[in-house]
Amino acid sequence: MKILAVIPARYASSRFPGKPLADIDGQPMVWRVYQQAQKVNWTKLVVATDDERIFNAVNSRGGLAMMTRPDHPSGSDRVGEVLAKLQAQGEDFDFVVNIQGDEPFIQPEQLEELKGALRPGGISSLMKKIEQKTMLEAPQVVKVVVNAQQQALYFSRFPIPFFRGEENPLAKHNYYKHIGLYGYDAQLLPKLLALSPSALEQAESLEQLRWLEAGYPIYMAETQYESHGIDYPEDLKR
Repeated sequence: MKILAVIPARYASSRFPGKPLADIDGQPMVWRVYQQAQKVNWTKLVVATDDERIFNAVNSRGGLAMMTRPDHPSGSDRVGEVLAKLQAQGEDFDFVVNIQGDEPFIQPEQLEELKGALRPGGISSLMKKIEQKTMLEAPQVVKVVVNAQQQALYFSRFPIPFFRGEENPLAKHNYYKHIGLYGYDAQLLPKLLALSPSALEQAESLEQLRWLEAGYPIYMAETQYESHGIDYPEDLKR
C-alpha cells in the first residue's frame, strides 16, 4: 500500500496561538510529532502548515513540510490540499493518514494500529476503552459506539449508550473514547471534503458525524494506548 501521512500544523490556534512551535525539551512540538511518526513506514510523511515559521522549523531539521492555504476550516481540508498537490505532481497514493499536530507523545504502535484498520472505500480511526466515570461524563472526551463489524454507529460528547437509573454504567457496558486519528481511502477524501456541514455534526460539533450521515463507513480499531493531546498551555506544563 502507498500511504501518505500528513501532520496538519496551524499557527493561529484560538486556544493556544503558535502551539506547533511550543518548546518541549528544546524542540518544537511539531517536530516531536514528526519524529514519532517517522518511526512508522510511510510512503511519504509531510507537515502541512500555513506558517513559514513552522515550515522552516520542520525543513531545517531534515523533515518535509509543505505550505497550504491559511483559510482551511479543518485539518482534514489541509490534508486534502497536500494530497491534491502531490497528485498533481504525479505521485499516487492508496490511503492518506491524518496525524494530529498536537500529539507529541503519540505512540508508533497507535499509528501501526491505524494502518491495520485501513479499508478501501472507507475511513479508519481508533478507540480506547474508558475506565473512569469522570472521563465518561466529560464532554471534551468524544465517545463512540460500534456495530459487530467494528464500524462506528455514532459519536457523541454524551455517554452513549445511556443507562437509565444506573449510577455506574461502566459496570454494565464497555464504553470507548474516540482517538482522533484518521485514515482515508485516497479517492474518498476529496468526496468527504466536498460535503456540506450536517445537522448532527453541528449539534455535537464533531466533523466525523458529517461522514456518517452521508453514509460513509468509519472502521474503528481498539487501542490500548492513551492519547495525550495539547490543547492549552496548561496541558504543556502538565
